[in-house]
Parts: sequence; structure tokens; C-alpha cells
Amino acid sequence: MTEIRLALSAKNDLWGVYGFGSFFRGGDYNDIDILLVSTLDATSPLSTYKSCRETLKQLSKKWNVEIDITFLTYGEHLQKPLREHDSLFEIWRLET
Repeated sequence: MTEIRLALSAKNDLWGVYGFGSFFRGGDYNDIDILLVSTLDATSPLSTYKSCRETLKQLSKKWNVEIDITFLTYGEHLQKPLREHDSLFEIWRLET
């Protein structure tokens, strides 16, 4: 997950990157599930998503495994909409 951390930590308007799903639970997996959270004041969450998606697409090809992206704004993230929200694996988070 170091490669994901290094690749995404410099992205503008990104508040956090989390993993969830079978890969992060240590089980058999077919893909890697990643949650991206934009900052509260992100000027263009869609641009942030697209930039991160391109970066993760390159890693997906390199690792030969599908990376599924879930994208939430910071406000959405606070509402904990994911079934696994309380057991997210923190990959990177903006220092406050």
C-alpha cells in the first residue's frame, strides 16, 4: 500500500485514502477496494476523482489486479455510508 500512499498523497483536494473489502481483511480477493475522500473545500471533486483514477489505473495494470474506487466528499464520509465504514484500513490521510 506504500505505492498507493506515495502516488496519491500529493493529490490536491484529497483528504484521505482508505482500503476495505476482502483484500484488506486478508481473505481471498478478486480486486482491491479503495475509498477516496475529497477535502471539505475541494474546488473540483470530479477533477480530483479523475486524477486519482488515472493514477490507480496505472497501479492496477502494474499489479495485474482490478482496483475498484469509491469516492466520497468529506461531508459524505462523515455520514459513514459504507457497510464497512467502521473497519476502514487507513492508507493515507491529510495531516490536520
